[in-house]
Parts: sequence; structure tokens; C-alpha cells
Amino acid sequence: LTRGCRQLVLVGDHCQLPPTVLSTRAEEEGLGVPLFSRMVACGVPPFMLDTQYRMHPGISMFPSDLFYGGKLNDGVTPPERRPLQGFPWPREEFPVAFIPVTESFEIDDGVSKANEAEAVEVCNAVVSLLEGGQCTVSDIAVVTPYAAQVRLIRRQLREVLPRGPPFVEVSSTDGFQGREKEAVVFSAVRSNTYGALGFVSDWRRINVSFTRARRALIV
Repeated sequence: LTRGCRQLVLVGDHCQLPPTVLSTRAEEEGLGVPLFSRMVACGVPPFMLDTQYRMHPGISMFPSDLFYGGKLNDGVTPPERRPLQGFPWPREEFPVAFIPVTESFEIDDGVSKANEAEAVEVCNAVVSLLEGGQCTVSDIAVVTPYAAQVRLIRRQLREVLPRGPPFVEVSSTDGFQGREKEAVVFSAVRSNTYGALGFVSDWRRINVSFTRARRALIV
């Protein structure tokens, strides 16, 4: 770029996660903002690849409206991504569910956080999906922003599922970016009396978490 190039093409998505910057000083100097985002903010219009072929249209609807200005189109139809059986979907034809976990609070685990009641609900959801008989452990991912919750859910899943590989993949949001599974169970973890969300409040992290699933998204 500094040697006078005449054309530049950047490929990416400024609505998903930026680079992880460990240096506070570097972040204060603006290095947490990628070049793609800088150019969009400066008025360079991005060319949007507007058709997605991963998600059931019911899953893509929310991120399309909230993060992409309603411009995301669906290249697949609902019959091609039928909701997985086993889980009690609030609307049978709509493979999205939000499970309220109201009697639980987050706990500190070193520099990370965990939520035990959420981990139990995650395990229940995974077991329900498997009992439906339309997916295997390799088709399911559990995604959560916090490393402590990753460790907790892995321990609990080992207790409720048969031992031995393959295992249900449990990953951080950052580690799962760019991936996909038939079913994704997302654990937000944060629940406290003072309303703090930490980096769960980063809309790009939520966008990544909610757009990994093909046929089932459980939050």
C-alpha cells in the first residue's frame, strides 16, 4: 500500500470480529480497528455479497435485519433446512429458540466467567437434539464467549453423554468464527444485578455466534 499500488481489493466482513489486540496502548492508538472498517467509515462503499447459503431463513432473519440492514438474501429455502427434531421448538417450523435462565448468576473463574445453570440448560438442549435422531455429536457445536464456560460445559457434557470420541465441539466465539454446524447452542453466560455484559455487548461477537448454524440455533 505504501509503494504506490494503483488498485486494492480487500475481502472480509466488517460486521464480524476484528483482530484481537492484547496491547492496551495499541488499542488506544486505534489498531483494534481493521483497515476494512476504516475504509467503510471513511465512505468507501463495500460491495456486498448478499446471498447466504448456510442458514435456514428463520435463522438468518435476525442478523440480516440487525447487522446487514435487511439486505441479506437467502439462497436456501426452509424445506432445505428443516428444523432438527427432538428439541421442543416454540414454533415447529422455526428453528430458533431462546431459553430463559432466570434463577442463575455468573461466577468469576480467574479472569473469565461461567454460569452453571446455563451449562445445565446447554447440556439438556444437546441431549434433546441427539435424541431426535436427525443429527450426531459431530453436527452440534456449543459456542460461548468465555473460556471458563467452555471448560464447564465440556465437563458437564462428559457426564451426560457416552464416553469416547467423537465429542460435541465446545468452542469460544472467537475460535469458531468462519465455521458452521447443523446445530449451534449459544451460552451468553452474563447475568448479574448490575447489568454488565462485558464483551458480550460487542454486536460483532453476537453476529458471529448467531450465524454459524444451518438448521438449529438455541440461545
